[in-house]
Amino acid sequence: MAATVIMGSAVFAALMVLVFALLTLRRWQSERRIKRNGGELIAATRAYLARIHEQPVDRLAAAIAEPIRLDAVLNLSRLLRGSERDKLIGLAVEDGLFDLALRDLASGRERQRIQAVALLEQFDNPKCIHALSVTLASDPVYQLRLAAAFALARFGQLPPPRDLISLLSLRTSENHRVQIALFRSLAPHAARSLRELARDPQFTAVRAALIDALGWTGEAACLDEISEAARDPDPDVRCAALRAAGQLGHQQAAPWVIALLDDSDDNVRIQALKCAARLALAQALPQIEALAASPSSWIRWRAEEALAALRPARWEQRS
Repeated sequence: MAATVIMGSAVFAALMVLVFALLTLRRWQSERRIKRNGGELIAATRAYLARIHEQPVDRLAAAIAEPIRLDAVLNLSRLLRGSERDKLIGLAVEDGLFDLALRDLASGRERQRIQAVALLEQFDNPKCIHALSVTLASDPVYQLRLAAAFALARFGQLPPPRDLISLLSLRTSENHRVQIALFRSLAPHAARSLRELARDPQFTAVRAALIDALGWTGEAACLDEISEAARDPDPDVRCAALRAAGQLGHQQAAPWVIALLDDSDDNVRIQALKCAARLALAQALPQIEALAASPSSWIRWRAEEALAALRPARWEQRS
């Protein structure tokens, strides 16, 4: 019995020593790999910088693994600007560094495909933009189409608003945050289309997001649609009109912004307070001071913020 116990203890101890040895070896290999990869990353970075400036390149740099070279390009792309960045991305395309991501996007598993979109959105290259556009237009997986849309938004390459609404099924109010983010991205390039859609009764469900986006067009002409939206029976649309007016920054909106300080909806009054402060509407101070005594803590808080912003403006106007 005692011999069995001793034998068992010896075997257990031997196993523990073996496990410890394996863990030590694994850690040593991991540290060695990290050190080697770090050296190769530096070498790849230097090689790309040399190629950008048409200087001689170490022949060994071509043997560095693609993932490490891609990391080097990613790091440099965040630092370089203008023609140097364009040349870097051209070299990456020439080296086929995006090919794996493009293959994953076309036929990989869903997780790999989402990772591929995240990689491709780092590079505003025609090849990457085309692959993302195809994904948005035809991929059966909604999350991938949505990821591709946000990637294209970074490059200002989204399709026209009407097409985007169709491709992402944005006609309902269920994806309000998504609508706002994408329509704002479109706004600087598609003011006319957004104005048309905001007036179109077919798009009533997304009117709030469309009106909101008009504030990001930078065009004072959009105040016509925004002012009309301020009278909309839907409080979400009235809130959107106030956000848009505040973003545009034109005091031409002052009469209806001040009127909405007395709106029946708390959220509209809160947006009106924020808008009045952004537009520096000192003439709204009496109403804002009254709202500072509101039973709603949220309205009181926003009113106090607006008062803090506007009181200096009133003294400037008096002087």
